[in-house]
Amino acid sequence: TEASLEQTHLTTEATEMLEQVVKVTNETAEQFQQTVTQIECQRNQISKLELMSNSLKESSNELITSIQKLDLTEQFEVSEEKVKFLSNQLNSLLAYHEIQSLDPNQHRAILSMEFEKQDRIDAIWSNRMDGTFIYSNPPAGLMNAKLRDWFIGAIQGDLFVSSPYISAITKKPCITISKAIVDHKGTKIGVIGMDVKL
Repeated sequence: TEASLEQTHLTTEATEMLEQVVKVTNETAEQFQQTVTQIECQRNQISKLELMSNSLKESSNELITSIQKLDLTEQFEVSEEKVKFLSNQLNSLLAYHEIQSLDPNQHRAILSMEFEKQDRIDAIWSNRMDGTFIYSNPPAGLMNAKLRDWFIGAIQGDLFVSSPYISAITKKPCITISKAIVDHKGTKIGVIGMDVKL
C-alpha cells in the first residue's frame, strides 16, 4: 500500500511536471510566433527603407549630374590672393608641432579650433599616409582618401587647389585646398585639407 501510495505520489508529480513542460513549451511557441511576426514586420520596413534609399540615391545622382554640367569655373574665380591666404592658413596649422605627432586628440583640438574660428571653412580634416582619417569635421563620409585628388595632389606637390564645385554639405560653391604634413626630417607623413566657401 505504501509503495502504491508512493508510486501514485510520484506519478502525480510527474504529471504536474509534464503539464509545466507543456505550458512552457506553449509559451515558447507563442513567443517564437511573435518573434517571427516582428521579424517579418522589420523585413517589410527594411524593404520600404531600401526603396526610399534607392529613390533618394537616384535623385541625388541626377542632381549631381545637373550641377556638374554647370561651368562653375567661369562663375567663381579663385584669385591668387585668395589661394595665398588659404595656403598661409594651412601653413599656420602645419606649423603646430602637435600636428606632426598625428595624434587624433591633438588634431581634433587644433583643427576644430580653426574650424570654429573661420566661418568660411566648410570642412577640415587630416589623414595619415595610408589615406585613413586622423580627424575630420564634419565626420568624413568615406573611410579612406588615398584615391582622392586632393590627397594625391598634396602628396605629389606642394599645394593642391581644386576647381570650384558645389559642396555636398552646404550646397554652396567652394574649393578644396590641401597640403602634405611634413615631419622634422622633411618626410611627408600625412595630409591636411579644407573645403572653403567661395
